[in-house]
Amino acid sequence: MRVPPVVAIVLCVVLARDGAADSLDDALRQGIREYATAKFRQAARTLTDVAATAKDAATKIAAATYLAATHLAMTNQPAAREAITRALEVDPLATVLPGRFPPRLFELFEEVRRSLRGKIQTQCNRRGARAAIAGLWEGDCGGVAEVPIGRHVVRVVAEDEAPQSQDIIVRVGATAEAAFQFSPGAGFLSVTTTPPGASVWLAGKPLAVAPLNRVMLPVGRHEISLRLAGFKTRSETIDIERGA
Repeated sequence: MRVPPVVAIVLCVVLARDGAADSLDDALRQGIREYATAKFRQAARTLTDVAATAKDAATKIAAATYLAATHLAMTNQPAAREAITRALEVDPLATVLPGRFPPRLFELFEEVRRSLRGKIQTQCNRRGARAAIAGLWEGDCGGVAEVPIGRHVVRVVAEDEAPQSQDIIVRVGATAEAAFQFSPGAGFLSVTTTPPGASVWLAGKPLAVAPLNRVMLPVGRHEISLRLAGFKTRSETIDIERGA
């Protein structure tokens, strides 16, 4: 018995590097060298081009950060703030490493971060819940808070529930969502009818015979109907509130 030959096909694929990305990396390194050797005007031109054309977030942030440092070295603080704004528009948590740049650049990053704004939309499934963002905002859950960009902790408290909190990152001009879910809880339904003895139906199913005294139901909207021989059926939509 002859065994058919086994043919092995090996694909050799050579991945071409992105020439544009290499070019920007080279330009970024050139701008950093120019900054490090105090060729600030050349560095500003080089880094401005890289920050404007880079698609990669890390490259754009690095170029904008060195550009800010360059402008700061030339005592052009408005231009430094503009460059920092570019970096923070890409990443609201961007910052500088201690020791690599002058302390004033770190301070300027924090000043610009505090001046840029975004919003947090709070959402809850519990009436009466309160939301707070430490030292910045407090109000009913469901409200919108305008806050500086960056990381914030949103804390929500509701009656008879453990507090909940979320870390939220806010971007420039954007609205971040902080949604909280609590257990719906329960309320009570009492029904009396004249004459008594009507059957109470809940969501199309028999529940009990009136009078009813504090029958526990989940919080929310419910459809009930009252049925008694010789009388027209009466239907109602009721809202059960927690503890009520």
